[in-house]
Amino acid sequence: MSIWKELYDIFDKERSRFEKKAADKQSVFDDAIKNGFNFNSIVNTKIKGKDVKGFDEFNKYIGKDTTYLIKNVYSKISSLKKLITENPDKDYSLKLKSLFRFYVLLISHIEGVSLVRNIEQHSTKKLNEE
Repeated sequence: MSIWKELYDIFDKERSRFEKKAADKQSVFDDAIKNGFNFNSIVNTKIKGKDVKGFDEFNKYIGKDTTYLIKNVYSKISSLKKLITENPDKDYSLKLKSLFRFYVLLISHIEGVSLVRNIEQHSTKKLNEE
């Protein structure tokens, strides 16, 4: 047997092991959702207007609870995985940036920290760039 065949066999075995671990992790989350796990037990509050002040894209989440946010992020990840699988050559940088921003919202919500954009500083910075 050639060294290339042996190396490929090792790679294939490790890739299969990695894919199985990833599937198991997703399966645990799927089971939690199906079994009605109460994600609000993590943080039992809702997003308030002051929590997202200055971030207009998050206004639609005002009044939403932790369960809604976690299921929403899970849905976004699942959708993005499908899109990437169907068309891997497309540029998904904007969708990934949006997902990252949503993660920041979710984490700040769980930690009880408000996202506040300093509008004056932000607009001054933009004016200086022009």
